[in-house]
Amino acid sequence: MKLAKWFSGLAIVFLLLSLVVTVSAAPLGNDVVSASTVVNSSGITGAARPGGGGGGGDKIPPVVEILAPADGATVSGTGVLIRATATDASGIKKVEYGIDSAGWTPMTKAEDGTYQATWDSTTVADGDHTITVRATDTRKNKGYGSVIVTTQNAIEPPPPTADYELFIEIDYMAGHYPTQTVLDYIEWYYMGHNPSGDLIEVTFVIDDVVFDPTPGTGITDADFWAIEAVYNDGSDKGGDSIADFTSKEKWVLYGTSVEGYSDVVGYCYIVLQGFIQQDCVAGNYIFVADETADSWASANGVAAYGAEAVVLMHEMGHSIGIGQILLNTEIYDPDSGSVMSYLSRLNATLYGAWYYSPDYWATRNMKYYEAG
Repeated sequence: MKLAKWFSGLAIVFLLLSLVVTVSAAPLGNDVVSASTVVNSSGITGAARPGGGGGGGDKIPPVVEILAPADGATVSGTGVLIRATATDASGIKKVEYGIDSAGWTPMTKAEDGTYQATWDSTTVADGDHTITVRATDTRKNKGYGSVIVTTQNAIEPPPPTADYELFIEIDYMAGHYPTQTVLDYIEWYYMGHNPSGDLIEVTFVIDDVVFDPTPGTGITDADFWAIEAVYNDGSDKGGDSIADFTSKEKWVLYGTSVEGYSDVVGYCYIVLQGFIQQDCVAGNYIFVADETADSWASANGVAAYGAEAVVLMHEMGHSIGIGQILLNTEIYDPDSGSVMSYLSRLNATLYGAWYYSPDYWATRNMKYYEAG
């Protein structure tokens, strides 16, 4: 069941995931900033600071104390009062505030001698933010004070921008609908929670229910491609060129079993480069033998979705070039907890914590999947 197709010396190989029996298992500048009092880089606090100054040799920065809001306060709304004092023997030239080191905004001196400004806290996402007040004296020395507040305006942080993107169409046979919990986890894991922190945006589309052409006998290779020809709606339809395999669009079929292979729970067609120690370039056209995986899970006291997660993540890994191949034979990850190892109780029961090992994740080939 190997070497299904050839393209200019690149082999497209039918890879199988086999089952096994149960496995055992900063502060700004050089200043040290405290909640509301600054210790300058010379180690002189406001209380210990000598008087005088004002001469050409004055190198002592102003002392800043933030009076409002209090350190640790929760704030909301468009008019959060920022109030501070700033003192310096040479005189204060200007006082400004900044939020999370994102620039400086002037503060106004009030009649009571304090410096004040209002801040629109709805301009930032909910969570912890640092308010810093900076005072500059007439000798251009700068002193700082800082507090951390929590904003609460029911504003969600903007989603991160993906570096890579994948679009996964899933068609399925009746009774083998994908588990949404598994798909949600994979989307989360790929988007920055993988070993490298890559931001890979995965979009799953659950599409058509597929008629089983041979009920009770399992899916043959011919069955698989016949179903793909009818139901795959992507531009990768057919698997007739290298571009179909390196496409950002991937096609997955959830079904029953692989005819003649009772221990196979999934496979993926991949493009290989090399002859002995081979590089997995990319892959597409994934079959999840969901019925077989469910039967194995039931026999081994594993939740069905745990086996499903390992199978889908394993084959998706191949689709982005993850794998170690020797003479057209897959070398499974020796880390038994990894999804690139054999399916086992160890990796299947890592509910909500399934993973790729760093060594195998490092074999990914993401150049085809850059966002945009």
